[in-house]
Amino acid sequence: MSVYQSWISVCGVEWEDHWSAHTLAKQSGFTNHIPACETRSLELQKVPVLWWHPNYWHKASRRGGFNVVVLHHDHFYLMREPAIAGAFYLARRYRKEISKYGKPIFRLHVGVSEDVPAIYKASKRTVDKEKIWLGFIGGGGSRWRLPDGRRVGRKGQEDLVEICKLLDPAKFAVTLIGLHWGWLHEQLLALGWEVFRPRYSKRGLQYRYLRDVDVYLCLSHIEAGPLPLLESMSVGIWPVCRDVGIVPEVITEGETGKIIGYDVEAIASYISGIRRDFLEAKKEKVKQAASEWTWARFREELRNGLEWFSARYDCNASI
Repeated sequence: MSVYQSWISVCGVEWEDHWSAHTLAKQSGFTNHIPACETRSLELQKVPVLWWHPNYWHKASRRGGFNVVVLHHDHFYLMREPAIAGAFYLARRYRKEISKYGKPIFRLHVGVSEDVPAIYKASKRTVDKEKIWLGFIGGGGSRWRLPDGRRVGRKGQEDLVEICKLLDPAKFAVTLIGLHWGWLHEQLLALGWEVFRPRYSKRGLQYRYLRDVDVYLCLSHIEAGPLPLLESMSVGIWPVCRDVGIVPEVITEGETGKIIGYDVEAIASYISGIRRDFLEAKKEKVKQAASEWTWARFREELRNGLEWFSARYDCNASI
């Protein structure tokens, strides 16, 4: 019997509920996923459960039994819950913090869907080819508290507005791919920027719009991935990213991308110097860097971890 058949996989309700969690679940090898809203009515005490979605860990702590969670970029404190037997984590930078809880943990390396390059190749560019388009990709609904107490958009959308104030809108433009970018869209239009904001209902449709991106810009304050970093790099898009998530594991500074800090003037200065011939010259190296991150490796790591947990499974107690 496959190790997957002895576990229950629990995710959210809607795809947009948590893009990363759903992408991981989709690529995991599990054929059946149970929405978190249905777990109360199921006999979960007698089987081990893998929870993909961090917003539903409270259900894991209440049900008892044997639970393993997939850690993204926060909520690590929930590892102290007795009902959580162990975890998978997604970025090397978080290992030390997670290890302090003394529970078994396994690394998962995320990947790039094979569909991305194919969809990109078949797509047509729809935006002004003379400008360099900055791609801002992801969901922009959540907030993040800075050390000084201020609450800002977790994706750094306020910083994007400040950066755009310092750039020439005659030379640059912005592609907004994702949900909840209404406020940001209005702000950029008020600054006189050209903005392309495609509308779509499913995450997979975003790949067709990578044709309309020349530079992938990640201004996030915290990330588990980000997955769009790998997706954009897989088709040769130059990444300009803050040092979050897996960014330093993927980007070789100056060779396959640029790692930036939090000084918006310095970021704007760097972006203003980007030229199209430079982007074209770097495409193949950028693609090669992303090619090492595959969902096949992710599934092998997941399967090995589940087998380890299964060998130690006790439905009445944690490890």
